[in-house]
Amino acid sequence: MKKYLFIFFILPLFSYSQWSDSISFPNKLYFIDFLNSSEKSFSLDTTKFGSTELQYQSFSTKGQMIDIEHTQKLTDYLSYDLDIRKFSQEGVFSREALKLYDVKSNLSFHNKKSTYNFDAILSYQKIRMDENGGIIDYAVEDYDDPLLYQTNLISSENYSKNRFHSISQNFNFTDNWSVINEFSILKAHRVYRDNDLTANFYEHNYIDSLSTNDSLSYSLITNSIGLKYADFSVSHILQRRHNFIHFIDSTDVHNGIEFTYKNSDRRLSARFKAFDSSQYDFTASKIFENKKSKHFLSVEANRLRIPIFYNRFYSNYFIYNNEFNQETRQRFYYQFRTKHFKFLTTLNNFTNHIYLNVNASYFQNSSSIIHFDNIVSLGWKLLNLHASNTFQYQWSNNSNILRYPDVNTTFSLWFQDAFFDDLLDFKIGAKVNYFTPYYAKLYNPALSSFQLQNNQEIGALPFISSFITFQVHSMNINIQILNLNELISNSPHYLMPNYPSQPTAVKFSLLWKLQND
Repeated sequence: MKKYLFIFFILPLFSYSQWSDSISFPNKLYFIDFLNSSEKSFSLDTTKFGSTELQYQSFSTKGQMIDIEHTQKLTDYLSYDLDIRKFSQEGVFSREALKLYDVKSNLSFHNKKSTYNFDAILSYQKIRMDENGGIIDYAVEDYDDPLLYQTNLISSENYSKNRFHSISQNFNFTDNWSVINEFSILKAHRVYRDNDLTANFYEHNYIDSLSTNDSLSYSLITNSIGLKYADFSVSHILQRRHNFIHFIDSTDVHNGIEFTYKNSDRRLSARFKAFDSSQYDFTASKIFENKKSKHFLSVEANRLRIPIFYNRFYSNYFIYNNEFNQETRQRFYYQFRTKHFKFLTTLNNFTNHIYLNVNASYFQNSSSIIHFDNIVSLGWKLLNLHASNTFQYQWSNNSNILRYPDVNTTFSLWFQDAFFDDLLDFKIGAKVNYFTPYYAKLYNPALSSFQLQNNQEIGALPFISSFITFQVHSMNINIQILNLNELISNSPHYLMPNYPSQPTAVKFSLLWKLQND
């Protein structure tokens, strides 16, 4: 009875928050990309020159994030931005903690005559995840004290450092002719430690010791140099990959050629890369836009090089000896957008698709797999009452490999008004997210990747939260109550297999934008 009284009193003050806002706060899913680092693309936002954004988030005292982003124009020719993010979170469940340090910066320069310019990227990430492999059993009656749960892994940790640096240069001889050069280096190092293998989390895999300290290092160096005439350019590309996996050291070098076309007035761009390894990448996009609507079309086709460790991998847990063929992918994307309506459709075709099967072994599917994704969003406003609804439908001709919920839908409703002569902007809203049940992929800490599983189905339960927002000048304060459905339902809501969503929690966010006039 107490839980229903609590909801009765709290709903006039808080209503459901947006699901996208709920998952934007870093959690395990958020960190997977850091453990599998890849080349990045950052850009300098010229609209933020002379500004600093300070952001602080607190997550029911279990975690906090501090983010500082500063953009500065030092001279008429030199400008930069710097983004520093620090995040830490204690595990809601036993022996799980996340820590992240993320620093990235962009530097842009052009000389007085604009005959030379460069853009540089410097980025560094450091991450530590105290893994637990998810909880062994979910007993609803003990949910009030989740720290009592036994976990699949007793003492394991992922530790990673990633660096990505790049510089892009243009030497302009005339208004049309220029020499272009791009150089980038990506280095990633990850260590997985497990000092107690008695939990049998990897009972179906090969284990050659009582503890493990597996290391995987990866580097990719890319250099291209070419000529550009007006909207066209042609470049020679040289790439060097280097992998060190446990005691296997692999290196390969590839030469390629790139053609690009980009016309801002026509809103048309195209790019084609081809390498001597038979790898290729083609992308073309076109934008049609007027005052009321916008259409965006893109077509992609590529053949991908196989990551070295997909074919050759030796560790305490796994042995892979594969001879995979290169993957090919084709993608068609269309977006139509108006002020209150949005429609997106994506058609993907995969051949020789590589995935982790239920035994955590890489497997290649030689036949074609089609994935069709459609999203429709509609918003409306009546006086101070706003609402929006998003409906997503996905289909695949091989749902045993590509696993997604067939339907994913959200509905949001919020009240918005300004007070005190428009000095205070106030929002109070509501949103419910629901997706159909499916056998989501299982997180594998030793590989920091997701594998297929057929034991646990997630979904078919709503995710309900609440928020209230105050904005005063450049300061935005947001308070959310996440996962309210835990108060009214004894059914567990899983974020992914073995990982229930955190119990009802309060998220506090403060965003302060400072402008240096």
